[in-house]
Amino acid sequence: MRSRHEFGYQQVGFGLEALSKWLDVRFNYYQPINDRRNRIKSLDKYSFGSTDLLVSHGYEEALKGFDAEVGVLVPFISNYVETRAYVGGYWYDSEIRQDIEGRKYRIEVRPCRLVNLQLEVKNDYLRETDTFIGGYFDIPFSMADLFCCGNPFKSFKSYLNFFKGARTVRQRMTEKVVRDRHVVVHAYREKRKRKVADIIYVNQDNQAPDGGKGTFKDPYSSFDLVPSDPRYKPGSIVYVFSWDKKADTYQDVSIALKPNMVLWGQWYRDPRFHLGGDGPRPILASGDAPVVILESGGGQEVRGLAFVNKNSSLLPTIFGRNVGGVKIHHNAFLGRIGGLKAPDIPVLSSKSFSFMDGGMELDLSSVGNLGVLVLNDGEVEGNIDVYDNSFSNHLVALAVLNGGRYRGDVNVEGNVFDGDFLGVGVANLGEWEGNINIARNTFDQSIVGVLAGNVGPAVLSLLNGAVPEAFLVEEPQGELGLFQGDINVAYNFFAGTPVGVIAGNVTGNYQGDINVSYNSFQSGEDMPLVLGALALNAYGNFQGDMDFEANEFGTSSPDDSGLFGFAGGIVGIAAGNVGGNFTGDVLVQGNRFAKTGLGVLAGNIGDVLGFLNPYKVRSEVQTPLGFNDEGVFTGNVKLTDNTFQDGGAGVLAGNILGTFQGNLEITDNTFSDQLLWGAALGNLYGDFTGDFTVAGNTFTSQEGMDGLYLDRTWAGVLALNMGGTFTGDWDISGNTFQRVGLGVGALNTYDLSVWVGEFPIPYPTAQSERVAYISTNEDPGYSAVMGGNINITGNTVQDAYAGLAVANLGGDMTGDVNVSGNTISQSYVGIVAANVGGEALAAIVRDYTGDSDSDLADFLSPPASLTGNVRVENNQVEASLLGIAAGNAGGTWNGDLNVDGNGVTMVAMEEPPGLLETMGGGFLGDMRAGILAGNFAGDFSGNTSVSSNTVTDKEGESIGLVVGNMAGTYTGNVSITGNTVTGAYRAMMAGNTDYEGESGTWNGSFTGDFTVSNNQFSGNEWGPEVYTGSSFSGSISITGNTVTDTNSSGMTIDVMGGHPDLIIESNEVKGNQGHGIFLGLHRDYQGSVSIEN
Repeated sequence: MRSRHEFGYQQVGFGLEALSKWLDVRFNYYQPINDRRNRIKSLDKYSFGSTDLLVSHGYEEALKGFDAEVGVLVPFISNYVETRAYVGGYWYDSEIRQDIEGRKYRIEVRPCRLVNLQLEVKNDYLRETDTFIGGYFDIPFSMADLFCCGNPFKSFKSYLNFFKGARTVRQRMTEKVVRDRHVVVHAYREKRKRKVADIIYVNQDNQAPDGGKGTFKDPYSSFDLVPSDPRYKPGSIVYVFSWDKKADTYQDVSIALKPNMVLWGQWYRDPRFHLGGDGPRPILASGDAPVVILESGGGQEVRGLAFVNKNSSLLPTIFGRNVGGVKIHHNAFLGRIGGLKAPDIPVLSSKSFSFMDGGMELDLSSVGNLGVLVLNDGEVEGNIDVYDNSFSNHLVALAVLNGGRYRGDVNVEGNVFDGDFLGVGVANLGEWEGNINIARNTFDQSIVGVLAGNVGPAVLSLLNGAVPEAFLVEEPQGELGLFQGDINVAYNFFAGTPVGVIAGNVTGNYQGDINVSYNSFQSGEDMPLVLGALALNAYGNFQGDMDFEANEFGTSSPDDSGLFGFAGGIVGIAAGNVGGNFTGDVLVQGNRFAKTGLGVLAGNIGDVLGFLNPYKVRSEVQTPLGFNDEGVFTGNVKLTDNTFQDGGAGVLAGNILGTFQGNLEITDNTFSDQLLWGAALGNLYGDFTGDFTVAGNTFTSQEGMDGLYLDRTWAGVLALNMGGTFTGDWDISGNTFQRVGLGVGALNTYDLSVWVGEFPIPYPTAQSERVAYISTNEDPGYSAVMGGNINITGNTVQDAYAGLAVANLGGDMTGDVNVSGNTISQSYVGIVAANVGGEALAAIVRDYTGDSDSDLADFLSPPASLTGNVRVENNQVEASLLGIAAGNAGGTWNGDLNVDGNGVTMVAMEEPPGLLETMGGGFLGDMRAGILAGNFAGDFSGNTSVSSNTVTDKEGESIGLVVGNMAGTYTGNVSITGNTVTGAYRAMMAGNTDYEGESGTWNGSFTGDFTVSNNQFSGNEWGPEVYTGSSFSGSISITGNTVTDTNSSGMTIDVMGGHPDLIIESNEVKGNQGHGIFLGLHRDYQGSVSIEN
């Protein structure tokens, strides 16, 4: 049996019973057989002694004893209902306390043999009177009948005969034995008072001439005499209290606590001792030294006090060196930032020092003070717990620095930080095995809430010995900059704190995780949120994961707060690797971002210092310090189930100038009313091996959105490989886009800086220098290499300027492009899938734009290479300018192009924004097209299939199908089969054409077979047209087509060059206003012609 205090007891017993019709006698004995006595600490009674803390222990004891009873059958009543009355007693023996003796009375009633009802009353001095009501059933069961295959319950019915009177003695022989199955225990507290610890009492209300003796009745009136007391030794308690219940102020206090000592203010009630809590916090004010000094050895506890630090020269209120097992809780700290200059003190040197040899000058004589500073430079074990305190107006409220070998956790929980420049700073400069836990704190009007991490030796050398003396380690123990543990920041509230959390590793070795979860980051009325949470590995080695879960940014910030209206911060979460080696995953899950400039910035950056200043920084900082500037990230970055609302941009993730080995996933997020984009993924000038996945997200912007130049989000998804090498797939599927400028943009390009101009940072201005440096190659050429597939499937895009765009601009792409199963409605441009680049394309663009220095032409000039297939299949598109455009423009293409099974509806929409005006006049002239597929001013080797598509033009202003080769070189076949075109201005323009302009002449060269079969063209202004251009080698087969109800020519075939064999058969041309079939042949034509329609 387990007692109420959760101790288990066992006992044995024996008993005697004598039963008759009229009289019953019972006797039972009970004997515990295991430990009879146990300490019950919750029953301990503590008290203040004259010079000691005293305790009376509580115990629980199992008792041996016996009980007995005598009972009689109640006459008359028992003739109908068997009723028996019992009287008895019980006696239990205690070895260390008064025995338990009591009386008991019991009535037992049996209305039938099956049912037994009981009422029992017990009474003794310890438990007083207890009443029990209960009963049981006697169910007949015959073993003999069971073994003889009979019914063991056959007598059950007889047991249900009510009001048959008393049973016979024979019938009572199977009656249940009556005994107490419980072990009788009782708890008690001893009268003896034992010493727990020495106590030194301090009470300013004591006016004794000698200053008191430190006893409970004659306490010291100040702290001056405390160190001379013989009880002032390790493990003792200093208790500060007040008789008049008013807060006393002790000036110029500086007390050193020996190991395991407790400094206790009356305000705090100890939950174990049940003492204290009956007065105000005593106020301890600083002089020229820390108020409390924790001596090496640790184990000290400081609680229930108020501290006032008047010094402004980095003086800590509480200072400990080489301490573990420390608890600082339920105190109030008031500091000071600037304004008061103090003389030099031995603990901290208040001197000026220069940063980085001639850099920023800092005057440490008046910058402010610290609340708690713990500095370890030896071998230390034990936790440092700081909880339920309040800190106000410190330069640094809480700082823990390790420069030695530390084994333990730092736990900061339930504190309030108000107006501190830095709330919590925890750093390892030596060797640390343990965790940093920062939870359930409130940071209000601080500049930085939490700064926690690991710092390697390279950063320390940057300071050039200019750190205040108390911050320097004397003889470092263990490896410098090695952290083995986790940093956990959870359930904190940051209000009006510009920088919430910074955690990570700088030039050191970090082995563990960083978790930032369930925090709230909000702007204040006067203090905006700039950066919510940053977790970073900078030029070091990091092995672990970074998790950001269920945080909130700006969700409850005051209206119109925040910089530029971004109440959720300029950046919500920033996580990843800069210049170091990172092995692990980054997870951003279940967070809420409201009015955040950039919700999440995550990924890998290689040589960021070289990127900012490739000459000075690389030569003067990186090489001497031995920074690891490779920037290698091995792991995955995943963002899921987050909400982004009313921000500048949602997510920016990827790899810059480094090496990324892993996947990047953005799934099941909601993006609404972002100014620029929802999710942007990229690899810039680096090496990326892995996949991009964007799936199940929602991207929307509301009517009337006050956007940036547009009335909507610029783009939903942007995927980019620029100037780098990407090996892997891009999968963008199952997303929903509503009212965006561009639904999906997927781009492989060599260097966008050629187009956008100089970067707004100190950077080489010439493009050749820029590309050469970025590519870390003396003659890099154009290095955008995409080796993988791009899959854009199952997305829904509604009300967009452009739906889906996939392009290789001046890069090298090896892989397939699959755009299928998407639905696009109310768009100016539906789908674009193109390989773009080349001098020929640039020259033609210059002719159209009339500007020989066109930025657009320069941007298109590098050669582009695509090796793979492009499939645009089974999409539904509603557009006003261009439904589907797929093919090669100015580049080199080796692969097939399939545009099959799509449905395109051309509709009228409002005038396009300036961004798309050139689509209606300019580079593409007045062309509007349902499907545009082929090769333009480039080299194409492969086959083109345009089949089973449906193009419906509700305005009659577009070309249904534009298929073939213009001003380029095409080697392969073209098949246009099974399509339906209705209501277009021109049903189809297909074949091979030349270009002749101011910058030169480019002849279209086509080698292959051209097939137009089984298409239906009806109700168009012009029927289908096929042209050969000046150079065409192969055959042209136009068979099984139906052309009806055109307002001019039915079908046009114009052979302007070459000698293709012509097969024009089985076509049905009727109901047209002009000629049925027009066939034009140049005068030197020498091919064969077969016409049978």
